[in-house]
This record gives sequence, structure tokens and C-alpha cells, in this order.
Amino acid sequence: MLSETPPPPPRRVDTHSGRTVIMGIDLVGLLAVFSIFFIPITAGMFILTTRFALKPLVETLAKALRESGYAHPPELLPHIQELTDQVETLRSEVRELKEVQDFDRKLLGANASQGGESSP
Repeated sequence: MLSETPPPPPRRVDTHSGRTVIMGIDLVGLLAVFSIFFIPITAGMFILTTRFALKPLVETLAKALRESGYAHPPELLPHIQELTDQVETLRSEVRELKEVQDFDRKLLGANASQGGESSP
């Protein structure tokens, strides 16, 4: 005997809301719940899983890059040292200028107060 294929589930349209209902389940409502809750949860799980899965690979690549010297080629080291020395020199000059400027302000403030008292 040949088996017959079962008939499709009864499908009807709710005349009140116009929504498709299959076997007593509102499909629009089910899709709304699915999209509101399950899609963000799935995306978050995917992001966290990918982050933790790729972290060892990224750390290994970063370590290999650092150790290879490719990140800082040796021919740039003297240039970097020279720039570092220039920055330190500029910092010390700025510090000295601030000290001189503070001294000048104090001196001018003392002269102004003494000059105001000596006037007849």
C-alpha cells in the first residue's frame, strides 16, 4: 500500500486582526517575540564566543610581531632616541621658562605694590 502524504496543517486568517494563524499559533506575534529576544541574545553570544576564541590567536600574532622586530625596525632606533632627547630638552626649557615667568610676575607684583605706596 502506498502511504499518502499527510494533509498540510490547517491555516486560517484571523478575521479580527488579519494575522495568519497556524495550528492556533499567531505567527506575527511569534516572530515579534523571536526578533525582540532571540536575535540580540544570539548576536551577543556570537560576539563573546568569537572574542574568546580569537583572543589566543591575536595574542600570539602580537607577540610574534613584537619579537620579530618588525614593529620597530632597528634603523629607526637612533632616530627615536634623538626625538626623545629633543622632547626632554623642550620639557626642561619650558619648565625653566615657567620658573622665570613666575619670578617676573612676583617681581612686578612687588614693584607695583611698592610703587603705589611711595607716590605722594
